[in-house]
Amino acid sequence: MSNNAILHDTRLHGIAPHTDYVLEINNTTPLDSAFTKINSYALSQSGPITLEIMCHGFESHTDTIGQQTLANSFGGGGLQLGAENFTFSTVNKASVLFGCVSSIIVYACGAANTRPGYEGSNYDGQRLFKQLSVLTTATVYAADVTQWYFRQPIPLSSSNIIDFRRFEGNLWRFTPDGNSSIIESNQLTAW
Repeated sequence: MSNNAILHDTRLHGIAPHTDYVLEINNTTPLDSAFTKINSYALSQSGPITLEIMCHGFESHTDTIGQQTLANSFGGGGLQLGAENFTFSTVNKASVLFGCVSSIIVYACGAANTRPGYEGSNYDGQRLFKQLSVLTTATVYAADVTQWYFRQPIPLSSSNIIDFRRFEGNLWRFTPDGNSSIIESNQLTAW
């Protein structure tokens, strides 16, 4: 049976939901340190774990290829995760998770987005998560549009628990063999 861990960058406001292990990081936490701690937790369990990543995704309203500003943002530029951020230049840091994580679920805006014309660029989110899947041997799940989340109040507290509910847009599955597919499509909904 797989245990769950959450890697939560606290720049995404709120408290991570209760699970077996929560690692909170911020803009001063090196990714090497974060992934090593997740690895240590995973190795202490009886088998591979499921890792949920909760953070902001990098989205932009600027189309650098078409030289125009867009009404709707597009993502795929990586994740606001740790000191270095999670991008093509830092994805190799996740290789410490090789074999000890069965699934990685990414809760971040536009993470798996690849806008036409940006294939193979630094804004190719699908390529980024294919690479993450291959490096870790985990099946990775990420959506391709802005994600809305609710902060559920905690009784008698000023804190709120993060609740993403369902994914908006297309939910992609990336497998260690380099394949990807859409496994769910939902309309974009705002709270």
